[in-house]
Amino acid sequence: MRSRPPGVRPWAGRFVKGAAIGLRRWKLRRSGAAWGSTAGCQRVRAGCVPGEPTDPYLILGGAMSTLPAPATKAASFSLSDAAGDSCAFGPDGSAAPATLLFFFKHDCATCDLTAPLVERVHRALSGSGLRVLGVSQDDASLTAAFAERHGLSFPRALDAELLVSEEYGFDAVPALVLADGDAGVLASFEGFGRADLMALVELAARRCGIPAPAIEQEGESLPESRPGCGSKVHDPDVAR
Repeated sequence: MRSRPPGVRPWAGRFVKGAAIGLRRWKLRRSGAAWGSTAGCQRVRAGCVPGEPTDPYLILGGAMSTLPAPATKAASFSLSDAAGDSCAFGPDGSAAPATLLFFFKHDCATCDLTAPLVERVHRALSGSGLRVLGVSQDDASLTAAFAERHGLSFPRALDAELLVSEEYGFDAVPALVLADGDAGVLASFEGFGRADLMALVELAARRCGIPAPAIEQEGESLPESRPGCGSKVHDPDVAR
């Protein structure tokens, strides 16, 4: 985790990012594209569906994102869950062959789409060693409501101060990071991409030494992609 120099306010970095977002809004208006549209976006790690409505704070195409990419190291952190128990991640030499981090917020439709799928991954692979850790950008009450809504059984750390979210550098939630036991990133993406998720599940299953489970249920039709909702790090109501 990065330490802050003395005298630097905790929201200073987010204020700078907010200014960058304002500049991008101005550039979009100059180009004739609507803020929150998917005009000119490229699907890097986040889903992008032209013509569909998006979150007002969606960052287009991941251009500002610094989400840890495969073959890099994911930052270590230690947070607490609603009960005050520690939820830590890092190269601790644990027996877990891989860890899946799932960053989310309660009022995001794409998080609502993704959360039940992450729960299926947890139920299918946790018995073979996969560790799944949710990281919520909300307080304990909102996180509990989200977990109850989707029947989540994996641990959920609270990042209401957004320090870990800021460290991980993603623009949109959900953000998923699959890492090995040494915190080396195996896969990562923002928003929802069906192909991205299936590839991540296959990697996770391979690390656990079992065949990839079927995450998409019979008769279910998952979208190919969906844009994520803006991370609270970029929310001016939070970063003021």
